[in-house]
Amino acid sequence: MAIAFAYLNVANIGAAHAAPPHAGVASKPAQPAKRTRTAPARARGSAAKRAGTSNSTSKSSGPTVDDTASIADTPERRALYAAERELFPPASANVAYPAYPGMAWPDELPFRVTSNKDRPRVHASGLPPAPPPSAPMFAEGGSDLSWLMKLEMSDLPVRWDPRVIRYLEFFKNDPRGHGILAKWIRRSGRYKDSIRKILQRKGIPEDLIWLSMVESSFDPNARSRAGAVGLWQFTPKTGKIYGLEKSRGTDPRRSIVASTEAAADFLSELYRRFGSWDLAMAAFNMGYGGMLSAVRKYNTNDFWVLSKLEGAVPWETTLYVPKILAVAIASKNLAIFGFEDIVLEPPMGSEEVLALPGTTLATVAKAVRRESVRKKSTDRSILLDGKFAVVVPQDVATYIYPDRRRIFYRVVADSTLDEIAAMFKTPPDDLARWNRVDPAARLIEGMTMQIFVPQGVDLSGTEVLSESEVHPVVVGTSEFFELTDDKGRSRIAIPARAGDTLESIGKKHGVSAALMERINRRSRDEVLAAGDNVVVWVAK
Repeated sequence: MAIAFAYLNVANIGAAHAAPPHAGVASKPAQPAKRTRTAPARARGSAAKRAGTSNSTSKSSGPTVDDTASIADTPERRALYAAERELFPPASANVAYPAYPGMAWPDELPFRVTSNKDRPRVHASGLPPAPPPSAPMFAEGGSDLSWLMKLEMSDLPVRWDPRVIRYLEFFKNDPRGHGILAKWIRRSGRYKDSIRKILQRKGIPEDLIWLSMVESSFDPNARSRAGAVGLWQFTPKTGKIYGLEKSRGTDPRRSIVASTEAAADFLSELYRRFGSWDLAMAAFNMGYGGMLSAVRKYNTNDFWVLSKLEGAVPWETTLYVPKILAVAIASKNLAIFGFEDIVLEPPMGSEEVLALPGTTLATVAKAVRRESVRKKSTDRSILLDGKFAVVVPQDVATYIYPDRRRIFYRVVADSTLDEIAAMFKTPPDDLARWNRVDPAARLIEGMTMQIFVPQGVDLSGTEVLSESEVHPVVVGTSEFFELTDDKGRSRIAIPARAGDTLESIGKKHGVSAALMERINRRSRDEVLAAGDNVVVWVAK
């Protein structure tokens, strides 16, 4: 679709911010050195393993295999997986840094989303406002999008990214999408009351019920090839952590109540850590450790920014969050989507509540929290020509302020955007825009904020780096890849031959199909056209 859509964020549940940050941050390099490098993996040491940055299939301790094996094998999931290859075509054949020109998602919505006291508030994300519309609200090919204005919103924060719009159109207008969603909504009658009661009691958005649907098609017996089971697709390892330990006679991951209790605790914990439901849902899919690593590596806590960057998150995860949001919206607008006559299946009459073995779930959750909040090294200091290397957004060149100074501030634990903005006498929206961060999400310790401070601001009590002491590295550039890749790989672009696939090209160069999908943001088994450029990260 050629139409442009705005970055709007529908606020729902405010994150509880902790105490103000400490004054000290981002120590300067003690002794400038010639070009040296401290590999991130070595800097983190064993803490990285605890954080789950290894290639693990556990959702709680690290990234899942970004692989079709990680999704439940149900007829609806297989059909949707096939349709997504058409819905979300690959990037432009002209692959180039710092971004894929043909893959950029439009950023402006040509109308305001209505809101009232009964609906979530819509607020600006800090990005520049969209110009007023000068054309009718039609997509490329004449598709009328004015119906979007009539939609009742989800209780999850919704950003009007074109992927969300594309899913909404698919579920509304495409017979395949309409049929898939009809089956899911009909089947939701079995479990929705039980699940919603638990989510409500836990104080988290009830529309997270649709995450379960996307995971398992509301089939408690669904199983993935990675061994995940149940409505919420817990792996054995993660299930054990959250009190769902399998025994010879029972598998509590199949229990509606027990698995939903565990999923609610897991999602609550992810939200507490990231302060964003977008990131929490994405981390549920790709793993907490993998998401934390991506936030630190790419220096942004905005899921929608991360989802556009090469290699940041798995291809499946880039579609996972938009898909859940689209289903949540459709579920609240059944008549608009043509489901007004659908008959829900009757709820399950009763279910045995499984006793948790050994200890209570609360005790397990507390133990997990204690482990997860242990201080981990965030020293990712890298010196380039004697200067401290910091990652900055791709559009950094657009910020020119003759009457301001550019400085860099290292985020410490429990810092908030508002507190940092107040410290440096600058609007929070500007701070979010300069660093491409999500104002609603939690800042992660170790991120570096670039700040254009007004003249006269006293910096004597705060430890910062001046522009002359810093070597900015633009995210997505070849320099960024060389700096952040700790495996000594090279980034090359290879023209495909007719009949090639990502999997076949990756196999020739010793690169897994999962990594090829993550890098190129397209399916491993999609047949490529002759001349399509494919990016490969190869060992030197």
